[in-house]
Amino acid sequence: MVKLALWRRNMRKRRRLNGKRTILPPHIFTTHRVNLLVFKKLPMGQQADLLRQHGHFLAERREDSFQLRLYALGDFYAEEWRVYNEEHILFIHLFQHSGGLHEYLAKIQLPEV
Repeated sequence: MVKLALWRRNMRKRRRLNGKRTILPPHIFTTHRVNLLVFKKLPMGQQADLLRQHGHFLAERREDSFQLRLYALGDFYAEEWRVYNEEHILFIHLFQHSGGLHEYLAKIQLPEV
């Protein structure tokens, strides 16, 4: 509780300095119950970190000159788009409908039970 109170106080100071900048509390990153609306509010760098730390990598595919990596996290899927063989993420496409999985169905790797 003390950490959360300190975080709130620091956030009030940042908002006064930075206007409407949205920064989420640290406990968001330690839970596996992140939902789509919370995830969308994060900057792309924090989204990528959260995917690497808590996302379940499902598959990878190539489309034209792009490399796409599919993750499942919380109640949604996230697709990382990069230029092939480069580390820089161009954008992260988010979706909840299973129709977005069509291109991956043959390549999805499920963990063994």
